[in-house]
Amino acid sequence: MCRLHLALIVAVVVQLTWNRVGAGSIWPKIQFTAHNPVDKSLDNGQTIVLQSVVINDGQGYDPNTGIFTCPFSGLYMFTLQHCVDREKYSHVGIVKDNTMLVAGVAYGTTWWPCSSMQAFVSLSKGEKVWSKANWESYLHHDAARWTSLSGVLLRPDGFSDVHLLASFETQ
Repeated sequence: MCRLHLALIVAVVVQLTWNRVGAGSIWPKIQFTAHNPVDKSLDNGQTIVLQSVVINDGQGYDPNTGIFTCPFSGLYMFTLQHCVDREKYSHVGIVKDNTMLVAGVAYGTTWWPCSSMQAFVSLSKGEKVWSKANWESYLHHDAARWTSLSGVLLRPDGFSDVHLLASFETQ
């Protein structure tokens, strides 16, 4: 097996180990998922505050403001699913410190459709990410269709497959 493949396998094992072991590991566990918007009728620029938190490892997501504050620098992935009311529009996006990372539009025809988007972004500790309306928007949320925002740390700063391979080869 080539060293690069071995390093990638070890990287996955380390991440899975952190998810099981917790504190004291080399990889911090930062992840959140929240759903159920406080306001379903949004003005242009309004933050989408999602009040029902499913998971919030690292305590970065604030359900009172709808804002994720980065607790640990690294590469993150964020996913936003927005469901829209019938015969209405939803113009929303994911924002990092007032810079739009990704945006999308959905229109509800005879159903309540959902659309999703994702963004990969490097964050420094303290930087903020949230979802917001980019125009007047009408969200829908029920038992079958969730408007939600999720985020996960993919790789902390200063960590690479080369570091993993080097530590693996010395053992």
